[in-house]
Amino acid sequence: MENDKKARLLKAKSYILRMPNNKKKAIMIDAYDRLLQYYGELTCDNIEYNSLCIDNEIPLKYERFICRDTQKIIDDVTQNAPSLHSIYQIIIDIYKNNNFCSYEYNAFDKVSISKMAEVVYNFFASLGNDVLNIYLNMINHDNILLSNTSDCSGYALDTIPLDYPCIVIENIPKYLQFYGVLVHEIGHCYQFYLQRNQRNFSNFNPYVEITSLLFEKLFCDYLVNNYVIKDRLQYDLEDHVYFLNDVSISKVLSKLFINRKICSLNPYNLSYNTSVSSDNLFSEIINDCGYIMPNKLDLCLDEFHYSISNIIAMYFHQKLKSNFKVEWQNYKNFICTINYLPMDEVIDKYFDIDLIEDNIKKFIKSYRGR
Repeated sequence: MENDKKARLLKAKSYILRMPNNKKKAIMIDAYDRLLQYYGELTCDNIEYNSLCIDNEIPLKYERFICRDTQKIIDDVTQNAPSLHSIYQIIIDIYKNNNFCSYEYNAFDKVSISKMAEVVYNFFASLGNDVLNIYLNMINHDNILLSNTSDCSGYALDTIPLDYPCIVIENIPKYLQFYGVLVHEIGHCYQFYLQRNQRNFSNFNPYVEITSLLFEKLFCDYLVNNYVIKDRLQYDLEDHVYFLNDVSISKVLSKLFINRKICSLNPYNLSYNTSVSSDNLFSEIINDCGYIMPNKLDLCLDEFHYSISNIIAMYFHQKLKSNFKVEWQNYKNFICTINYLPMDEVIDKYFDIDLIEDNIKKFIKSYRGR
């Protein structure tokens, strides 16, 4: 399959170099860069990787697309920062009022690899043939890589229109957490598929984690309902620990936006400068949630991706419980249109504080019952 990827890259490179500098070329370069990144993971051959790089400068038009789309979403978040800050504070207060705080958490349950392969297949099948076919095509085209060198649990690459999406996952299939990561990353790939005609060049997208987080929640339901795990407490515990961290950090970042304390923002890697000291920022987050997880210490702007997406995923997770067939179609329609919706409209319609409070209280009651 490595040779297939190389051939695909060479063909795409030849085509791209002949293209005029227009949006179609920018889309192709975007996909090419991601497929090349995956090929580098697949082969671990720097010489091969370098020979496939596009030598000419990235077209100025492509740079403008990235800067324009990133700035547009940053402006949208800045405009809605007061509302976001208020909502985040309410959520934090709900946790505090119920005496729950974040803490160091890590759990690895061993599972049967053959059994979980069947479980994952059946789970994706339960979501529809389009989800299952994406998963199977990714397997058949060698687009799922189990890595021993990746510095994170997993990530997904949108390589459409050159290939099926690609994912890289930490190679630990004997642990249950591996399958949660797999489902999460396939969720990304499904969202890539649904939004394939809505190319956005922004490196900042508050809605990018919606489907991946929704898939995690649905997978947990599936594991419980099909007696793969006895209960969902461990899953829910991890979910709340992460969510509280994401909300706390996003609240602090919202405050920086409100006070115009974020400057020199790089649209390519989302790095930024602020006059507020790290100690002050960390102190506020610890006061909010009790503990900052090690992978959250950079205070990256992509924390908005997780906090906003999780709130929306909770909304649709609840809706799907009432009428899966109807609400699943409603969800897909929503994902296909969200990039065109004003953020204030999304906040008003899909940020259900009562639902979040109910979820938190139910979890904490179950947690304390142990």
